[in-house]
Amino acid sequence: MSEVNQSLEMNEDLEKAKRFVRANLIETVDNKRFACSDDRFKSEQSRGAVRIFGGDFGVLSAVIEAAKNAGLNNTVQNIFGRYLDFLARPSHERDPHLYIHTDTHSHGGIGCGHIKNIVEKMPWGKELFDLFTSKKDSGLVDETVLEGPHNAKGIILVNSTDKSVNSVDQTTGEQYFVVDMERAKEYLMSLPERLALLNIPKEEIWKAYQRQMTDTAIEIAAGAKQFNVSFVPMSTEPQVTAADPVPSA
Repeated sequence: MSEVNQSLEMNEDLEKAKRFVRANLIETVDNKRFACSDDRFKSEQSRGAVRIFGGDFGVLSAVIEAAKNAGLNNTVQNIFGRYLDFLARPSHERDPHLYIHTDTHSHGGIGCGHIKNIVEKMPWGKELFDLFTSKKDSGLVDETVLEGPHNAKGIILVNSTDKSVNSVDQTTGEQYFVVDMERAKEYLMSLPERLALLNIPKEEIWKAYQRQMTDTAIEIAAGAKQFNVSFVPMSTEPQVTAADPVPSA
């Protein structure tokens, strides 16, 4: 493809992303709930939740990797237990459920690409997955079942603490992965204090999440286009710009 054609395609993709963001903007978010960034989440399923790869499984995966990197001896079960204790506190501003998802064609397997990637690549991944599974019968795990195949036009990276974007356009059927970068970062970096794991530098949890997110994106969406969404103060109009694409495998 010539440079001219590449430029035209990039501009066309950016304009499509702008139209999608404007049509699917969420102006009232819910910071108490979490949902995976999966492009198949419909608005009635995500409901303004914080969008992060793997939902709460992705949250804990980042904490565990950061703890291991910091040289802490806390077991996976210990960190999981601390997280459950945090969710159970009546004073915090977090819904008490563990949010994950599967899909209709996983056939009893793992229906989330991020969870699958962590389980396959991290030595502690299967143990964490088993801990989540062990809590399903208790009603603690809120597992959404998604339908259909991945069909994302790209990945939308939302840089806002009070706005987000739905993944599926109910009119056109277009789909995008959505990551609430600012909301996810704020939450992840609050966890050393909330979990009494003060020896973990909070920045390291965010770095661990970004590394894991990129690794999964390469597995399931290598080369996908990415778009930053931000908001100018005192304006509700989203600013959409092209970001670097997902690296190739």
